[in-house]
Amino acid sequence: GSIPRYYLHFWCILLTDGYFLLLFLYAATASASLALHNSNILAYFLMGFHLFDMFNIFPALQNVVAAVRFRVSTLLQTCGLGFIMMFIYSAIGFVFFADKFEFEEAEIQDGYRQQYNVNSARCDTIWKCFLVTVDMGLRKGDIGGAIDDVQWRDLYPGTWQMSCESFPGLEYL
Repeated sequence: GSIPRYYLHFWCILLTDGYFLLLFLYAATASASLALHNSNILAYFLMGFHLFDMFNIFPALQNVVAAVRFRVSTLLQTCGLGFIMMFIYSAIGFVFFADKFEFEEAEIQDGYRQQYNVNSARCDTIWKCFLVTVDMGLRKGDIGGAIDDVQWRDLYPGTWQMSCESFPGLEYL
């Protein structure tokens, strides 16, 4: 024999039902994460996939998703402006403070200074300076608190004295 017609209708209805497909996807990711949990780091991301169900459960989160979805172009433009501003600040840091952009001391193991240190960052190129500014600015929130203290006279030696001498009467202030 042939397959009865109601079996075909059953499978067609089942495979086109969105809620069933969502539950099947949850079951598949749970099974895959259990199978991979000792051997692959992907299993941790698969375990977190179930947290997306929170958007189906709570109406307030659905409103948040709708607000982000309708204003996505404005949010992307704001992020673009933020990255442009970070690039401008990193260019200023690269030009004026490149030698001060060392955030942590280098790691020393067995008496040798390590070439690659995850705790430090040097501002050797404008691109690295931009990446350091984005990384430290987003993680620490204050790029100025991460770099060494810089005095104005360290930047331009003699600037304050020369400006006072060039304007008569300013030295009395």
